[in-house]
Amino acid sequence: MADLIGQLSFSKTKGGVLELVVPAGTTLSELARVHKQLDAKILPHISPRGCAPCLSGIPYLIREDLSRDAKVDLKTGVVAGKIGG
Repeated sequence: MADLIGQLSFSKTKGGVLELVVPAGTTLSELARVHKQLDAKILPHISPRGCAPCLSGIPYLIREDLSRDAKVDLKTGVVAGKIGG
């Protein structure tokens, strides 16, 4: 089984976007544990924001990392590999 290591990033462009990229096969219960940590350690430090328990309009994207499934040649635009099931 692959390491369960995700990548968290925050972009301040366009009002701010918080993005969590998780490995393929990450379960909902694993995401719940991550969100609990984000809520305690990360979200309080993102501003501007409104009420304490929410992101108040900051987009929060969670997506699966497909880098092992498909590669894109940026020069030619060719997609090599299989995307999805």
